[in-house]
Amino acid sequence: MRQFFSKLGWQDGTSDLDLAITHAESDLTGNGLLPQSMYRDDPNRPNTLSDHTRNRMTLFSLNATAGSPAICFGRGTVYYRDSEKEHHQRRSQRGQRSAATT
Repeated sequence: MRQFFSKLGWQDGTSDLDLAITHAESDLTGNGLLPQSMYRDDPNRPNTLSDHTRNRMTLFSLNATAGSPAICFGRGTVYYRDSEKEHHQRRSQRGQRSAATT
């Protein structure tokens, strides 16, 4: 898993501006659950149902504050988020292989 976070800011007597960037990626491989139908066919037969999942997420956030609370005050937030997930499942049974993407 890879993660990154950074925040930059600027301020003066009446204004404040912050930009934050967050990014994360993961690449996970594991054994998925075995369907009962495969187990019922022959519980002694070796069956595997492995899965591979990749996740990626990026977030940009801009926060701004301006003005004096005594006169006029404004605050706002703008953000953009991009997220992506890939999931592949591979079934192996008695030497046979097939790949599926969901």
